[in-house]
Amino acid sequence: MDALPSALTRRFSPRAYDLCVNQAYLDDLLQRVAARAAQQAEEEGRSLRPPVSDADLELAEEQLGFRLHPLLRRLYSQIADGGFGPEYSLLPLAEIVSETMAKVGQDIQDPRDGQRRHWPFEAVAVLDWGCGMNAVVDCRSPEGAVLLVDPNPGLSDRAEEWHLDAESLAAWLKNWLVGINWYTPGEDDEFSVEPVPWPDAVARLSERTS
Repeated sequence: MDALPSALTRRFSPRAYDLCVNQAYLDDLLQRVAARAAQQAEEEGRSLRPPVSDADLELAEEQLGFRLHPLLRRLYSQIADGGFGPEYSLLPLAEIVSETMAKVGQDIQDPRDGQRRHWPFEAVAVLDWGCGMNAVVDCRSPEGAVLLVDPNPGLSDRAEEWHLDAESLAAWLKNWLVGINWYTPGEDDEFSVEPVPWPDAVARLSERTS
């Protein structure tokens, strides 16, 4: 399965398509990701870390206070404990927890009067792009939307720092495999896509704990 079924992508929106992806598609996607991960490690002269255990995942979720997205769980329990994926590679599970908790620990707990949280609830940092930028999986969304947060511009509204990289974690992984993304230049040195503003940013960054 080198490409998404075109009839389905025409018939449904990207979000609706990801909700109806069957298990066989995800199994195939994970096999392709595993093969690319092994290739990455070989090219870099290193070994992949062993996958994490169910107990490791449960401990991470207990520390975070919410469930990880099912596909994210499968990546870490079936392929490796990070060290593969786009550019700088997925973080190890322990670093996902520590990085996310550090972001949350600096946050405004009860934003008021137009204030914004730094970090949305139920979202985890999975990759460090450098310069304070992170790839983030929204574990609240059924699709596991992948977000890009860039705090560098110094914008007055924190919601403007958040972008939608891919409608789903499955789509984000597929885009990495086929090289259609914002971080891989094409033959003309142009980038094929650009992240768009995250439409849920204002609502999610305005949530209060009470």
